[in-house]
Amino acid sequence: MRPSASFVLLILACGSLGAADPAGDAPPSPAEIQRAQILALPEEAATTALRDRLAHATPADAGRLLMDLGLSGRVAARPLIAEQLSRNDATIIERALRSLALLGVRGADQRARVVAQLGHAEANVRVQAIACLATIDDLRISPLLIERLKDPVPVVAEAALTALRRISGRAELATDVTLWTEWYQPQQEASDARFEALTVRLRSADPKEVSAAIESLALMQGESARAVDLVEPLVRDEDPKVVFIARQALARLAPGDFQPPSAQEKETALAPVSVPVPIAVGGLQRLLPGNGIFDTWMGLVIAAVGASGALAATVFLLRTPTVRNATKRFVKGVVSGTGRIMKPVGRIITTSTGRIFRPLTSRLRKMTDRIAKNAGSAKAGAGKPSAKA
Repeated sequence: MRPSASFVLLILACGSLGAADPAGDAPPSPAEIQRAQILALPEEAATTALRDRLAHATPADAGRLLMDLGLSGRVAARPLIAEQLSRNDATIIERALRSLALLGVRGADQRARVVAQLGHAEANVRVQAIACLATIDDLRISPLLIERLKDPVPVVAEAALTALRRISGRAELATDVTLWTEWYQPQQEASDARFEALTVRLRSADPKEVSAAIESLALMQGESARAVDLVEPLVRDEDPKVVFIARQALARLAPGDFQPPSAQEKETALAPVSVPVPIAVGGLQRLLPGNGIFDTWMGLVIAAVGASGALAATVFLLRTPTVRNATKRFVKGVVSGTGRIMKPVGRIITTSTGRIFRPLTSRLRKMTDRIAKNAGSAKAGAGKPSAKA
């Protein structure tokens, strides 16, 4: 069980107290309490305490707390930090943008809050908003950065150029808006075509097709934020294998935000699933517990009684005079019909066989007579005395 925020705060405060003063008289310092609250995120009590602290702190103190949140690496602090972008103080907004740049921007709401600061009156706020957007791995932010190339403050335009060069890898391009627009348009068209095709595959009814689309999204380079937006809803899919592959993809696309699935989850997802055979419901099936008819004693009894009844009915019908006479007539008709059919067939076969074998037997008879005649002549010649003798 995860400990509550109050429990964490109590333990950390007591630990700090004991380390600072063995006698146990010194209370925990505000810095120690704040550090414990940050570590307890995203517990509701800790979030509420930090939100109240930010609301009532001076701009300088709020700015320091925001930087502490960013340097803590607690991604659970992102929503709390993004809320501070709606404040009216430029110092707080600038520190919040710096903090988000350290933790990264996640989700459409946070992106919208950062984009809104590109039109801020303070140049340093616009610079930090550009730096924050540059951490988003999404080609769709390029038009916003291209627009900032026209910023009247040189440092803002230079920040936008640096961000565009990092995204595109085109270090040779300068602050020419036309050249950057020419670079972006074909890139975005190709990206839209890829994502449209993958979105269609994600809507397929075949889990294998959906899994293959997720694996393709996990390999997206330079567009991982857009891929995360498509893959994240699939962790709630009904198919455990799809959920497993989606979690794997998210851990690869945004390793700081998503944990890879455990070995047990992998085993569960890849285990073979037995598909039940659908059984028609109706008739005698309503009397059974919902399984096959031979899966229960009642089903066996019903089947045996039904088979016996069918056999008895058949025997009874065969013994009645009407059925018996009809059967005799049927058999007699079959035999008579067969005889009528087979007589001409037999004559045809006999005639054909005679025509084939009659010449053969005639030749065989002549050959046999010739052999016998030759043998008799040879025997008679052997019995007469020779003339020389």
